[in-house]
Amino acid sequence: MTTYSHLNTEHSAAKNIKAHLKHLFPNIKFSVRKEDYTSVRVEWSNGVPESKVYDAIKMFTKGSFDGMTDSYDYKPTQFNTTYQTVRYVFVRRNLSKEIMQAGIDLVNQALSTNYTLAQYENGDFIYNEPARMMMLTYTNEIVV
Repeated sequence: MTTYSHLNTEHSAAKNIKAHLKHLFPNIKFSVRKEDYTSVRVEWSNGVPESKVYDAIKMFTKGSFDGMTDSYDYKPTQFNTTYQTVRYVFVRRNLSKEIMQAGIDLVNQALSTNYTLAQYENGDFIYNEPARMMMLTYTNEIVV
């Protein structure tokens, strides 16, 4: 097993998640909050994509939800039996207006459209599936 010297077996999952994220991404300020006894929510602005953060902290879960059987499957590992964990970790990257505008510019260029930031914020992208999906893809790739 990899050694996690920056973690503490006595700390809560939320505290260790924050320490782990600070260790991996020292220049990004993360908000890590325990929502209830089963979940932790992580938020930050700009920086790394959601997928990288989730991949970095998914080891703090006890298992995964199985939608087919509508049950939670516990998967004991050496990590999640050593450190405190939760059932669910949720991640959310909040985007600045600059990143959203850069994404809109890329969508407009690719689709020959003329969307504005105001239209995006009002939900007009919801009705144009290609534009909405492109916006999600482009903004996920923009790292500041």
